[in-house]
Amino acid sequence: MENIPQSSLLFVPFTINPYSVMVHILRPGKMFQDNPLLAQLKKQIQETLPKKEGTIKATDRGFGFLELDNSKDSIFIPPTYMKNVMHGDRVIAVIRTEKEREVAEPQELVEQSLTRFIGRVKLIRSRLHVMPDHPQLKDAIKARAIKGLNPESLKEGDWVVANLNNHPLDTTKDAKNKAFSCVVKEKITDSGDKIAPWWVTLARHNLPNAEPAPQESWSMLDEGLERQDLTHVPFITIDGESTKDMDDALYTEQKEDGSFDITIAIADPTSYIEVGNDMDKEARERGFTIYLPGRNIPMLPRELSDELCSLMENEKRPAICCRVNVSKDGVISDDITFFAAWIQSQARLAYDNISDLIENGECEALPQMTLSVSKSMFYTHLLMHAVTGAQTMRSYSQIAQITASNLAKTMMSSLFILTLAVLLTAWLKRQ
Repeated sequence: MENIPQSSLLFVPFTINPYSVMVHILRPGKMFQDNPLLAQLKKQIQETLPKKEGTIKATDRGFGFLELDNSKDSIFIPPTYMKNVMHGDRVIAVIRTEKEREVAEPQELVEQSLTRFIGRVKLIRSRLHVMPDHPQLKDAIKARAIKGLNPESLKEGDWVVANLNNHPLDTTKDAKNKAFSCVVKEKITDSGDKIAPWWVTLARHNLPNAEPAPQESWSMLDEGLERQDLTHVPFITIDGESTKDMDDALYTEQKEDGSFDITIAIADPTSYIEVGNDMDKEARERGFTIYLPGRNIPMLPRELSDELCSLMENEKRPAICCRVNVSKDGVISDDITFFAAWIQSQARLAYDNISDLIENGECEALPQMTLSVSKSMFYTHLLMHAVTGAQTMRSYSQIAQITASNLAKTMMSSLFILTLAVLLTAWLKRQ
C-alpha cells in the first residue's frame, strides 16, 4: 500500500455488492455515470460483450424488442434502454444477460426511422413539444420553431411538420445533448379545422396544398405543328357532374368486319406552355392533379385546366390523339398512330348517367344526343367489353398493375385514360 499513489485509491466506507456495481456501471442514467474511471471501465467491459444489429420494435408497455435481421428471433429491451430509441430505428446493440434474461442495450445508431414527420403541438409546462402522428410513438418530443415561424402562433393540438434534429444515439451531434428534439418547420392547420385530414394527407406526402399561381393572360404558341381538323368527329367526354377539367375524350366506330376504330384525344396544354419555362418546370415537378373529397389541386393553373384546355362541349380545343384498331375479340392491331389535332366534343356525359343507362337501359337525365354521338357511345361500351374480356384471358391482373403505375404519372386519371392505358399496355406487351 505504501507504493500506491493515494490519487489512484478508491475509498468505499461501506460494503458493495459486486453485481450491483456492475449493473450500475453498465446502465446509463445510474449513479457513477459521470465518473471518468467507471466510464472507461464500462467501455472496456462492453467491448468484450457480443453485439447484434437489428430493428427496434416498440410496445405500448414501455419495453421493446430488437428484431434481428434474417431471423425470427428478437431480444428484449428494458424500458430504460427504450428511452434512447424509437420504433423502427436500426441499431447495433450490446447483448448480455440480466437477471437470467438476455437483454439488448442499443448503443450505435445505424439509421433513424424518424426524420421528417407529421405531428400535433403539445405544450408541456408552456414549452413547445410535438407528438408524432404515429401509432407506435407515444412520447412528445421537445421542439423549437424554425426561424421565421412564430412559436406563439402554435397552439395545443395544431398540426405541424417537424424534423427530428437530435437522437440520443447519434454520435455526430452534440455529445452532451442526449435527448430527442425536433424543429417545427411549418404549421399545417389549426386543431379545429374540419378538413384537417386533407391538409395532413398532403403534408405527409409532401404534396402542394395550393394550385399554381395564375397568369395575367394566355396565348397559344406558334408551334409550327400541323394539327388534323377533327372538329366534325363526334367525340364524347365522360366525367363527374361537377368536373371542370375535362382532359380526355374519345370516339369509337365499328367497321364492317366487327372490329373497332377508337380515337383517344388528350387535352394538350403544351400549346400554351413553352418547354423549359417556369410553368413547364412547375408542372413537371407536380406531375399530376391531386383529387380530394370535394376539391382538387390542379397541376396547371385553372385558366388552363378548367377553361382553355378543358375539352368542353362545342368548344374547339387542341389535343394529342391516339388512333387504334381493335378486333371484335379485343385483339389490338399493330397499326397505332399518334398525332396532333383540333377536336370539338359534341356531348358532355356524366358517370352516374352512363351507369344508369348501361344498367337500366335508360336514363332520363341524359342530354339529347345526335345519332352519331349515340353510336359512338354504344360502340365504346362494346369495345370495353371486348378489351377487358381479352385481357382477362391474358392475366389481366398483371396488366392492371402496370396500368395503375403508369396512370399515377399521367396528368389526370379517368375512364378514358384507363382505356388508353389498357390499350397501350397490351400493345407494348406484344412487342
